[in-house]
Amino acid sequence: MDDQTRTLLRGVLQFLDQQEQSLILALTVSMSLRKAMKELNPEFEKLYEKHYREALQSEGKRASDGFREVLAGLIQQLNTGGGAEN
Repeated sequence: MDDQTRTLLRGVLQFLDQQEQSLILALTVSMSLRKAMKELNPEFEKLYEKHYREALQSEGKRASDGFREVLAGLIQQLNTGGGAEN
């Protein structure tokens, strides 16, 4: 593996580590808020489910799915050692 590839992979791993830390924090906050709201009002669970389902159908969710498809394609190219010309 050459130095340029090693540097690129190191940067990718650092980025993924930062993203994981952000996701863990977001999940912790989300779960804590959900539990607190449920304690305050038992009907919260129904409202949460309603809004969760709406969010799954949102434009932002579809854009995120599209990004993941592009990323999966790039990963496949890296795995096969090919580029756009293959």
